[in-house]
Amino acid sequence: MSEKSLTSYHAAIQFQGYMFEKLSFSYHGNNGNEDEGEAVGSVSTKFRIAIALNKENDSTLKGDIRLSCEVNAENNEQFPMVSATMHGEFHISPNTPEDQAKKLLEVNGVAVMFPFLRAAISNITMTAGVGPMVLPLVDVRKLAHAE
Repeated sequence: MSEKSLTSYHAAIQFQGYMFEKLSFSYHGNNGNEDEGEAVGSVSTKFRIAIALNKENDSTLKGDIRLSCEVNAENNEQFPMVSATMHGEFHISPNTPEDQAKKLLEVNGVAVMFPFLRAAISNITMTAGVGPMVLPLVDVRKLAHAE
């Protein structure tokens, strides 16, 4: 068995962190008839993904992903309206071609960020007292190509 350092296993993109730019909740109620722990699959949910690559001073690539989700934008009174936009930052390994970096961000980067978005939406609805809304798991490849 050969020994390798941990750095030899690093992915071509490295997640640096995220921040929510927008997280909003609105609910006018349906007279106490809400179902606890409602899955979001029964109400319209829209996603948007924006990806940018930027060269830093030393020609290192930095990737930025803006992931947005709108739940119940048409305001079906049976469900809360939730809107979230988050920003994630990634460092790209040197010598990674830009087209490959963009593909990695579209799929792998969004897959890294999605659980944070999912948890935030569940938490904000649960904290508001209407039961947690749980975003369904999504096929990130299909989501990226739908954009």
